[in-house]
Amino acid sequence: MLKVVFIIESEHSAAARYRVLVNAETFEQHGIDIYPMILPRSRRGRSKLFRDVGGYDIVVLQRRLLQPWDLAALRRRVRVLGYDFDDAVMFGEGRGRLGGLSRRVKFAAVMRSADLVTAGNSYLCEMCPVDDSRKSVVHTPVDTDVYRPREHGDGPLRVGWVGSASTLEYLEAVLPAIERAAGRTHLELAVMADRFPLRRPFIRRIEWSEHAEPAEVARFDVGIMPLPDNPWTRGKCGFKLLLYGACGLSSVASPVGMNREIICDGRTGLFASSLAEWEEALVRLALDADLRERMGRAARERVEAVYSSEVVIARWARLLQEAGKQA
Repeated sequence: MLKVVFIIESEHSAAARYRVLVNAETFEQHGIDIYPMILPRSRRGRSKLFRDVGGYDIVVLQRRLLQPWDLAALRRRVRVLGYDFDDAVMFGEGRGRLGGLSRRVKFAAVMRSADLVTAGNSYLCEMCPVDDSRKSVVHTPVDTDVYRPREHGDGPLRVGWVGSASTLEYLEAVLPAIERAAGRTHLELAVMADRFPLRRPFIRRIEWSEHAEPAEVARFDVGIMPLPDNPWTRGKCGFKLLLYGACGLSSVASPVGMNREIICDGRTGLFASSLAEWEEALVRLALDADLRERMGRAARERVEAVYSSEVVIARWARLLQEAGKQA
């Protein structure tokens, strides 16, 4: 078995949880033993970690852009260094601006040091200034045995959004369209998040938890993923859409970044740019149950074929095995 350390930000980090931690058994089935280790805050702690990981076959640093001295110390200790990321870490988070010089320098340094770079989508992969032989797209996988279609109950059409409160501003931008659609049809907006600053009569609040997420998402009737278009959001990996699709839901999304790859417009979901388009897309799906069912079925098939844990982790394991052989 190949022994691979993943240096993660936190066990609560979405990237660590969805890309690594929940896939430990699937990695093992493909010949990879994974060892998640949290990057310490102190310099002394990091130095100890870098010494400890020296005996493993591969070490994958996830998302973090290390200071030059830390990166150099890690590089000296390991035979094969990987870097995995699922956000536009080279840009200022959430604002779509170029990051400062320090951030850009650190990103370039990690790229030079890494033997293998795995990026969550093609946009991020193209941003990596390394040879094609050293970089690959590895989507964030979905466990389609856990996230799966379920029977839907009676009541209003449930338009659903799941995510962290830090991205609620994207949802807030399309609330006027959702409110108008609610005035024309019998629908509610279910928001599953860790905080709830939004207040509207048509919003149903659901407290997020890792345990409850699969069942609650499956209770949606339509999933939504609004995004503005900027360098940061183009790096988003569309994981909301993958969860919706795995649960057999049709979706409405902004045609931004990886959303364009996940949704087949008119077949697995609908794109909407303006508020008018958002309103009309939601009304169309609210009034046509057969269309929702057809799109949801097609979305599930696409997720199973392209984005399921079995498919993605098998490919990632092959990349790691090849990197290990070349060390």
